[in-house]
Amino acid sequence: MIPSTLPWAAERIRAGQAEHGAALPRYGSPEWNGLPPGSAARWAAVVLAAEAWRTDLEITVAEIEADRLAGIAAAERAADAEFARQAASIRAMANTPTYAELKRRRAEVTVP
Repeated sequence: MIPSTLPWAAERIRAGQAEHGAALPRYGSPEWNGLPPGSAARWAAVVLAAEAWRTDLEITVAEIEADRLAGIAAAERAADAEFARQAASIRAMANTPTYAELKRRRAEVTVP
C-alpha cells in the first residue's frame, strides 16, 4: 500500500504550486536556492522532499515486513513438505515386514 500525502503537506504543496506552477523546483536545487526564503514554492519543495522521504520509508518498512512474512510462510511450507516426506517414509516402513516376520512366513509356506 502506498501511503498518501498527509493533509497538511498536500495543502502546503498546493499553495506552492499556486505560487510557482505545477512543477516545483527540487529541494536544494539552484532554482530552489533562488526563491525568496518565505516563498510558498520554497516551502512546498521542502515539504515535497519530506513527503517523498516519509512515504519511501513507509514503503520500505512495509516491503521488509512483507518479505519477512513471505520468508516465514516459505519456511513453514518447506517444513510441512519435509514432515509429510518423513511421515510417508515411516508409514512405508511400518507396512514392511521385519526380517523375523519374513522368516516366519517363509517357514509357513515351505512346511509340508
